[in-house]
Amino acid sequence: MTTNASTAEAALQDLWSAVHRDYGPARQWHLSNLTAHAQRYLADLRLVAGLAPVGSIIDVGAAPCHMTALLQRAGYPVIGVDIAPQRVARLIDDMRLDVRQCDIERSPLPFSDEPLAKLAIQPNFSVQAVREVGGRRPFLA
Repeated sequence: MTTNASTAEAALQDLWSAVHRDYGPARQWHLSNLTAHAQRYLADLRLVAGLAPVGSIIDVGAAPCHMTALLQRAGYPVIGVDIAPQRVARLIDDMRLDVRQCDIERSPLPFSDEPLAKLAIQPNFSVQAVREVGGRRPFLA
């Protein structure tokens, strides 16, 4: 799958629309985060397209779920994992995202036998390849 500029921009516009509809407690977080990181998110989409992942992408530390939403809107199967996704439940519901609650430092990742891409989005704002996605947690390269 390739993410062209118009697909990425359309995904970003969808996300902005969802953020503007959210008048809940996370609204300011969404607005400030998306304003600060929109261009990086677009660059990350281009990077993901170049990696051509097969299977679902895991967005670890997903909240505020902006990258999860952009990947989904760009056509990638993506699963967000976050310690407290309820913080951004309105956006998750509005954009129909698959985000699962998990403390990855204390619990196994919440997947059964789903095929997963060897790619994870890290909360430190970088895309990294994953050497292995097993029953416990990803091991980052």
